[in-house]
Amino acid sequence: MAAGRRVDFTQKEMEEMTGLGRVQFKRNLDRVCDMYGIKVSDFKKEIDNPNSHYTFPPEVAELLALLVKNFDFHPLTLAKKEKENKIVKATDVANYNNKILEDIDEMEDVFMKAIYCRPGHYAANNIAFWTDEFVKQLTRFIYNLSALKSENIGDALAQFTKKLDDMNYFLFRGEYFRNEVMASNEEATPLEFRMTELDKSMNVQNKSIDYIIADMIKGFLPTVREIRKKKFPEYEPPYEFINNNPILGLKAVVVPDGEEAEDDLFLVRMLYYRQMIAGRLPSTSYETNEFNLEHLHEKNSQWRNRVDAIKDGSFKEPSELSLEEKKKNVKANIADYKAYIAEAEKILEELENETEDLEKNPLLLGLQTSFEEHCTTVDKVNKRLHEFVDKLVGEAMQEIMK
Repeated sequence: MAAGRRVDFTQKEMEEMTGLGRVQFKRNLDRVCDMYGIKVSDFKKEIDNPNSHYTFPPEVAELLALLVKNFDFHPLTLAKKEKENKIVKATDVANYNNKILEDIDEMEDVFMKAIYCRPGHYAANNIAFWTDEFVKQLTRFIYNLSALKSENIGDALAQFTKKLDDMNYFLFRGEYFRNEVMASNEEATPLEFRMTELDKSMNVQNKSIDYIIADMIKGFLPTVREIRKKKFPEYEPPYEFINNNPILGLKAVVVPDGEEAEDDLFLVRMLYYRQMIAGRLPSTSYETNEFNLEHLHEKNSQWRNRVDAIKDGSFKEPSELSLEEKKKNVKANIADYKAYIAEAEKILEELENETEDLEKNPLLLGLQTSFEEHCTTVDKVNKRLHEFVDKLVGEAMQEIMK
């Protein structure tokens, strides 16, 4: 069956895009829409006709195809297939992120660049890289709590607990100050230039990559509905504009009156993306974000855990370093210490000029009160998670009791 407009994607094209058969595509589409709170009827040509075929405008087709294609690899989908303990695995989250990120890089430029501009895309890359390693290192640590007989496990627990306490506070601190800055910026921004709630949702630092894509789809749904309301008016490519701007590198062939010509669908859709969609998606920070991502990948790829470093010969104890390496490290340490002392002396000089203690900073007071309330809430509402962690650590420590 034909789509609503020629530029729109048919169900058959969506099946080809996702690599799924008709039945599996329909099943995954229903489940994706249910998961992200999207009405599957928005993609029907006739909304009130249950037997109506689908039509997918370019605004949503690729985005929706990405979620439908990868639904079977979603961590929640995989967890439901488990016979026992239907719990999401961290490694499944990492694998799912990897699949989504690979597909994003193959998307139409306007969508790919827009997703790169969302903070969650950078976070998803880090999650994909570090999750497996985090699980591995935490597993080793929990095992070592009881397996290493001659080390003081109590001291290890004390050190690890103190570091976790610091990390919990500074994670919350960073989140708190970021939200304060964003709220202050919004207050100073005229109403007409403020972000919509949907844009705010997509710009959350740790927004899951699939939910960013789902929010982008939701942002285009009013357009999708308007197209159907207007009875699917055909898109007219701006051929005259193309011919008048040779810098575009394109040329539209003039067809004599009375002759029919079949538009190149690929070209028509490309023009549609550029003319009708590109201006509605962020792209200004794409190059910066792409550079930052390349730097992240380079930095992550250079990191080696101890086992891998020992295997490839790059790991050395301080006593194994060459004389030149030792000198280089000492010089670097001296430079760091000198910089630290210079900064400390500057601060001390400023403090010497103070006559009395400053009053409690209201911002810091708000931070600390919020942190206390946050931790109290976490402890209260996450009893199931606490019990699970308690049993996990206890299982490792039971060897001590033998």
